Amino acid sequence: MATLKQLREHHGITQSVLANELHTSIPIISNYETGTSLPIFEDMTILEHQFQQGIDWTEKVSYQNKKVIINAIVTLQEFYPINTVLNFISKSIREDLKSGDDLRLIKHFHACAMRYREPPMFI
Repeated sequence: MATLKQLREHHGITQSVLANELHTSIPIISNYETGTSLPIFEDMTILEHQFQQGIDWTEKVSYQNKKVIINAIVTLQEFYPINTVLNFISKSIREDLKSGDDLRLIKHFHACAMRYREPPMFI
């Protein structure tokens, strides 16, 4: 799987063009490419559809943490609509990557759900 920057350059698209298509700014596209921030789920889907392949959004997330994310999604979707869970997970990953807290929020809510088998109060 390629990164957003690799795909953009391979297709000869500038950050400016990509920013216009997503109705955002060039610095935001740069943040997506460097992994400083992640796009919202809808923008990820639009970009993957545009490039007709999956994009490696999780360069800064280890294999072990990807498993934590998947387990959290599976557990939390038992209590909440999947769109709500995906929005929460996406927001949490962005915040944790910014702060360097290594998926602190996701691990916390997943642990609560597993411990009590009841919905954690985050929404």
